[in-house]
Amino acid sequence: MKLKKTIIILITLLLISSCSFDKLFMSVLEKPKITFDTVNIKNVTFEKTELDFIYIVENPNKVGLDYVFMDYEVFLKDRSILKSTNMKYTIKANAETKVKVPIEINFVDFFHSIKNLTNAIIDGEKTIDYRMETKFRVNMKLLKFNIPVVKEGELPLPKIDKNSLDNIMNIFN
Repeated sequence: MKLKKTIIILITLLLISSCSFDKLFMSVLEKPKITFDTVNIKNVTFEKTELDFIYIVENPNKVGLDYVFMDYEVFLKDRSILKSTNMKYTIKANAETKVKVPIEINFVDFFHSIKNLTNAIIDGEKTIDYRMETKFRVNMKLLKFNIPVVKEGELPLPKIDKNSLDNIMNIFN
């Protein structure tokens, strides 16, 4: 009888150890749904634009997630201008959580490396195309997965006067 119990325990342990913990947990837990909500343009000046990208994370699970990390990269006219990794967030259980990603684009710093942005401002364009690639990562010991989100749109550009145009031209001299 003792041998039979030992064999059953060994077989059970073998079956459990051959099962991936990620798959086991994901069969019990659902992946949260992440959607882009909005971008709030807080301030536009000749020097910089301040914005908040807002995402909604819908967590249908009875447990919150404390180890959610986010990486992002922002592109203007397909050129990478900002990148950040390992921003940490906590996601509430059975709820929607708004995740705010504050971004500041300093135009003066980028004039040296982003010809398209400079030309767009000098040419009097009112907007410039952007793309934000975001990846949310749950990174717990027994549960790991990624959720990518991409948002594309247009950012307003500052209006320039003669003095501002002279300042831009001085950067390149």
